[in-house]
Amino acid sequence: MLFDFKEFIEWMQKPLRKSIRVNSIKIDSKRLFEKLGWGHEKIPWAKDGFWVDIKYGTGATIEHAIGYYYVQEASSMMPVEALNIKNGDMVLDMCAAPGSKTTQIGAINLGGTIIANDSNTGRVKSLISNLGRMGIANCIVTKNDGQRFRGIKKFKEKFDRVLVDAPCSEVGTARKNTDSLRVWTPSYVKRISALQKKLICSGFECLKKGGVMVYSTCTTSIEENEDVVRFLLDRYENAGTGRINLNARYESAGSGAARVYPWHNDTECAFIAKITKR
Repeated sequence: MLFDFKEFIEWMQKPLRKSIRVNSIKIDSKRLFEKLGWGHEKIPWAKDGFWVDIKYGTGATIEHAIGYYYVQEASSMMPVEALNIKNGDMVLDMCAAPGSKTTQIGAINLGGTIIANDSNTGRVKSLISNLGRMGIANCIVTKNDGQRFRGIKKFKEKFDRVLVDAPCSEVGTARKNTDSLRVWTPSYVKRISALQKKLICSGFECLKKGGVMVYSTCTTSIEENEDVVRFLLDRYENAGTGRINLNARYESAGSGAARVYPWHNDTECAFIAKITKR
């Protein structure tokens, strides 16, 4: 993960491109952009993702209010694409709120079932609101500590796909909000890494044999990314890695893992790891 720190800081100060994900449940992209009249460019790694060229806020439209699109950062669309969800899958989104990735899953998995979980009451309310706005009808929302899923018998090896979009130090979102840089400390990274290790293990125990789990963050530290994946692989003999195949630029972060930096695709930072179960 060696990179030019000066270049990193320079990129963190550049404005972030505005992006949305069209809600194919309600409208197709051609009709939506005819209504909006926005300049737009297809995001190559996301089925319904677009960069948009507007001066005002992307959420300030009737079309947004009625769920024709979701305001979502472009690199945030990568983890769900990496899951390779098949229509009809049983999917667990362990850290789901406020729902950007859950609603992305819902647009793909119309014939399956989604369990969307979060541990925070306020964030769960936002999740429920966004699911309703986007018309996702096949999703069950739970409020639970994701670490505890491993102890729920009915969830043991139940899911075809699991997404652990883990809470993190969020350093990679500084182009949008610099608060993460101001509050970052080594002790916080250590604490959050311990939580991430519990979450990834819990998610893996919910995964079916032959299933796929994606672990993702929007931060840069090894402790929150590669170390968490290595912890899982060392702990479970039946855990392996899968090939990430995204139509985007990124750098390898070891077998089955990728790091995305702003200079790769003009986005925020992302870490994505694809885990399989034998």
